[in-house]
Amino acid sequence: MSKTVKQSFEEGSISTPVQVGEWEVVHHDRIAIRRGFVRLVFLSPPDWGQGVCLELRKGFIALSDGSKVRRLHTWHEPEYISEVEYRVSCPEGELVVYNIFRHKGMDDTIYIGHNTGNAGMVLLDEALHYRRYGCSGFRLNQEFSPTDIEFEIDWEEEK
Repeated sequence: MSKTVKQSFEEGSISTPVQVGEWEVVHHDRIAIRRGFVRLVFLSPPDWGQGVCLELRKGFIALSDGSKVRRLHTWHEPEYISEVEYRVSCPEGELVVYNIFRHKGMDDTIYIGHNTGNAGMVLLDEALHYRRYGCSGFRLNQEFSPTDIEFEIDWEEEK
């Protein structure tokens, strides 16, 4: 049996891409922005348990209710809209992006993960202030395939 994406990352560095078949797979990506707006659009059909995390060490991501967070989970499920926009303030100049997933344990506890099994991200397209990603889920019984969730992010720096 071939090793999982997680095992490949453990052999190297979580910051270094790994080759899985034809794909260069990353654990996360970094977007260079200090202050502005980030728009996230899910492109694939909704799938319960798949999502995207936006995270920063300092600063904030502003939510529509006025609250501010440093880590935000946005889920791609049928009952949610597929496009969202957030105002961000990143004093360190970078916003980290990675795919996440939820699954139910044997005791019915809901777990959120991002570095398990065959989870990983592939950069499918890139332009100035734009990236499109394909991500594989965490399931161990499937080969890596960046088609479980596809999303794009674009951003605009405030002047």
